Amino acid sequence: MFNLAAHLLKGARNGMIAGMTIGFLHAAILATGGLYGLAGTSTVLSSFARYGGIFALLGGVFGVGLTLLVGLLPGIWSPARPSLVVPGVLLAYLYPWVVIILGEGLGFRPPFGAALLGGIVFLAVGLGLIALLIRISAGRRAEHEADSERMRPGGLAIMLPAALLLYLLPALVGRPLAHVDRSLVDGRRLDSLRDRAASVFTNGRWNVLLVTFDALRPDHLGCYGYPRETSPTIDGLCAAGTRFERAYCPWPSTGGSCASLFTGLYPCQHGVHHACQVLGESFVTLAEVFDSAGWRTAAVVSNGNLYPEFGLTRGFRDVFSGHALASEGADRALEWLGTNADGAAPWLLWLHFADPHRPHAPPEPYDLMFADLDQTSAWRRGVDRYDGEIRYADDQLDRVLGWLDDSGLSGTTLVVVTAAYGENLGETGEDPIASRDCREPSARVPLIITALGITGGRVSPAMVGLTDVMPTLLDVTGLKIPPDIAGRSLLPNVVGMTEYGPRDFAVISAGTSLRARPGLTSALCRPGTKYVRRLRDWGLRPAGPKDLLSSYRGYVEGTLRGDEYYDLAIDPGERLNLIATRRGTARLDSRLLDSFNEQIGRNPREGRILSPSQVSPQARQSLRELGYLH
Repeated sequence: MFNLAAHLLKGARNGMIAGMTIGFLHAAILATGGLYGLAGTSTVLSSFARYGGIFALLGGVFGVGLTLLVGLLPGIWSPARPSLVVPGVLLAYLYPWVVIILGEGLGFRPPFGAALLGGIVFLAVGLGLIALLIRISAGRRAEHEADSERMRPGGLAIMLPAALLLYLLPALVGRPLAHVDRSLVDGRRLDSLRDRAASVFTNGRWNVLLVTFDALRPDHLGCYGYPRETSPTIDGLCAAGTRFERAYCPWPSTGGSCASLFTGLYPCQHGVHHACQVLGESFVTLAEVFDSAGWRTAAVVSNGNLYPEFGLTRGFRDVFSGHALASEGADRALEWLGTNADGAAPWLLWLHFADPHRPHAPPEPYDLMFADLDQTSAWRRGVDRYDGEIRYADDQLDRVLGWLDDSGLSGTTLVVVTAAYGENLGETGEDPIASRDCREPSARVPLIITALGITGGRVSPAMVGLTDVMPTLLDVTGLKIPPDIAGRSLLPNVVGMTEYGPRDFAVISAGTSLRARPGLTSALCRPGTKYVRRLRDWGLRPAGPKDLLSSYRGYVEGTLRGDEYYDLAIDPGERLNLIATRRGTARLDSRLLDSFNEQIGRNPREGRILSPSQVSPQARQSLRELGYLH
């Protein structure tokens, strides 16, 4: 008679032993992909323990279920009962590799239901073949199977506590954070200069024109040294304003960066990373602060990720969307200014140009403005069209600034020009879309702040980010900066009081694809150097099955590469990884990045993702034209 309890205990023991072994093997495989980077010995050991513990616990549950199922089946399965657990655990481990490799190699990505059904078939067929082999090799020994009913499954009393200990060990040990001087990361070292800098702006009721672009690289603007005349209007603002040489976006996407721009928070705090994510209502936006203080507010946006349903225009009384071309955006901005800019109340106008977002297709005559008819390179022609789109958008901005000049409002209007992110034009040899990473072409953005009569021709070498724009604008206008934001006011830099920024570094985060989990890559940029960290936290210390599946994918996708370190002064293209020779400096930057992340904290709630059916037809059309929806 089948002793159910004894076989179930034996199946649990076998499953835990197999699972623990596979967990250690899985961690070793991930190590070949560079998972552990600069991690210390204690971190590596605790990571191995977590993987071993999770796989052991999952293997134990699997062993119980499989033994119970097989015990109820007749025929070739009978002599195999608990013996099938070990190969069963191995097959269950191998199946995600098969699915992900097929997806990455052949583009075959079945829906979850189909993948689950395929897993059941894969497991059943594999176990059937193994059971048949066991029965053939067992021969006459099958008649002794009854003896196993009386056999005690020794070792389970040891295996279960061992698996639990391995799983809990990383949490018990923790990861001690190496001490870093708090003044290096809190960004408050310029606070003593803020009041004196603000006193320069004697008119506290400044109008604000905030102009943002998609995919605008600073090194394709004349004021940043580009030889082509792509940006005469922006260059004129530079001559009368302050240009930040080293400005970075916090996340190379429209939604994530603009959410940081309007909240002063990093993506790990506000939870917006990719397309179709909604900014939570609990976050105070720049426009809400201005609106409550009496400013007239309007937004003119041409990227579907910025439409009202995604929460980034919250606080703007008037929102204009549904257009695609920069000329249409300029028309709507001028119409609003003509109606609202002549009153006693100051105003805030946000003008966002989707140009020069992909696909690069500027209208005539900009499509051939920079074309070299003798040039046959497809890449070069793409750059020509990109430059044409920049010039087209720049000319539309000139119309708006010309209206301010004609209306006599230029002297009381603060103009800020920046971009949500840069643009990888393919010069790195990688796919331009998939490689929206922490590299300079994608992460570095222009930032120009102009107040006529106050700023003028200054170039600031400070390390700054888009999170710093919100507190800067509030400082200029004398409004209260919300507490607990990560950004810091750049007003002392704007008026030329110091060359130092709030911090000596900028932090960038990125995902390598829309399917990848947020935060796969982060970078700490200093003047002239960049440390890039690949796949930390959840990869080092998986919390459960979801993280395990992500580790499979990360390995296959190649995002488990080792950490990187670049000397941008001698290698601006970021082609020479110096991590092997600069490990000491890289470790210091790694500690600094840990301290910064520890200080700003993380919002455990990600931004809600809207399905296409929840998005307005206008937003869907815009997202489809820009390549976000297919």
